[in-house]
Amino acid sequence: MRFSIVILVCIMLMSPLVVRAQDEPVNEAFIAMPNPAGLDPVQLSRFDLDARDIAENLFIGLTRMNARAGIIEPALAESWNVSSDGLTWTFNLRDDVQWVDLNPESGDFAPVRPVTAGDVVFAVQRACHPDRPSPLNTNLYIIAGCRTLATSNTINPLPSETVQVRAIDDTTLEIQLLYPAGYFLTITSLPEMRPLPPEYINDSLGNWPRPGATPTSGAWIIENWSPGSFMRLVKNPFWQGDFVGNLDAITLRFDVPLDSLAAEISNGNLDLARIEANIADSLQASSAEILYSSPGSTVILLGFAFNNTSAEGLPVASPLDSPFVRQALALSLDRPALAQAVFGSSASPADHMTPRSAMAAPSVPGAAFDAAAALRALNQAGYAGCNDLGVLTLAVSNDAQELLLAQNMVTQWQNNLGCSFDNFPIVQTSRTAILDSAHKTVDVLEASPFPLWIITWSADYPDAQNWVSDTLHCDYGYFRVGRVCDRVDTFMDQAALSTDVTSRFTAYNQIETD
Repeated sequence: MRFSIVILVCIMLMSPLVVRAQDEPVNEAFIAMPNPAGLDPVQLSRFDLDARDIAENLFIGLTRMNARAGIIEPALAESWNVSSDGLTWTFNLRDDVQWVDLNPESGDFAPVRPVTAGDVVFAVQRACHPDRPSPLNTNLYIIAGCRTLATSNTINPLPSETVQVRAIDDTTLEIQLLYPAGYFLTITSLPEMRPLPPEYINDSLGNWPRPGATPTSGAWIIENWSPGSFMRLVKNPFWQGDFVGNLDAITLRFDVPLDSLAAEISNGNLDLARIEANIADSLQASSAEILYSSPGSTVILLGFAFNNTSAEGLPVASPLDSPFVRQALALSLDRPALAQAVFGSSASPADHMTPRSAMAAPSVPGAAFDAAAALRALNQAGYAGCNDLGVLTLAVSNDAQELLLAQNMVTQWQNNLGCSFDNFPIVQTSRTAILDSAHKTVDVLEASPFPLWIITWSADYPDAQNWVSDTLHCDYGYFRVGRVCDRVDTFMDQAALSTDVTSRFTAYNQIETD
């Protein structure tokens, strides 16, 4: 069976939206946002943008991702080098970054000690430990020994030293990888790899950090924190880097009801508010001039099953075996119309698999709606007007918006290709069932894979490697079942191995073109 994701259907969810007040020079900003579930870097969900932004300002990373420039910048690590086999990464760390905490005697913030390579070792070992605070550590499985430790017996686990990360001295860190990976620099910018102070952390006492136990290594310090109510951040007086802007303090408010946001901004109690895109829909008509949307990190994909084989290994013919049929179905979808009709302002049409904010994201023109080309492709396949196309079931999850999306897609195929609704019956099933079909974990004798299916996808780390290669590569891609390796996979391999961001960018541009 060949199973492939062929076309990006329609959306990149846009979250959060920002409500802006009048721009005035101020020394303190007041921002309303949802209450963060926690700030422990290893537990931060990739969907919790609010908590991730707070943690980004509190804890320094080995590196920092500059999404606007499309580069990974030095942070705690001043420089790094990679061994000739691509497996050993050595990071040279700054010695002037301090852990800063409140002195209970003086009531002032004071440096505790420098951030060291040992703090990174502790953090990575903690993230890989089977009794870790969170299971969200698969991004670190690329580090030798991490997966071995994470999946060991929790009653009698392997020693933490199983993870191949070590401090040669206070300012030199060495990390061994399982395989060469140029995109490892993107992973070093993630929260999971933020150094942590072991003397402050005792996971048996509950969540960390918490009020009264919040040492900081970043540009900002928590001066006061009332969970569920507010958090006040002030500049770290011991920070050695540059500050951008003129703010001296930021008060984050977690207690502002949604229906009070507009009034709080109007009367000057708030400077801006971060809200989810779907919540902001109701504000668009009256407040469009003060709304700003930022690209999200979720896309919806349309997948095709083709070149199927039976349990006996015999071919099972399908119109989708023809690339021209797949092209016709893809080119006949008007993504902007789908996004607007189904999701409104909370989504935008997507023309690339990789969002622009990810590392090495391609810039070449992406997929586009072309009804005339779609008709030509369908005619070339021998199914003009969808004659003899038969029944191609479209599977969606038990989600109202996905069902509406599927219905609108079938309508477009009807209008743009001359198909009928009978050609594309829609079936709702569980996401698990769709994934089982995509991974061919169902027995063909008992259940055939769905010919067409819709599924959401969100990358674990912001790199084209995770968006494209980890998804579609013929050998290790998440939706790889049955896809024969070709030149596209060669470009994926080149991009994965290169440590040069320009080379990686060029390779992903070629993948998008092909």
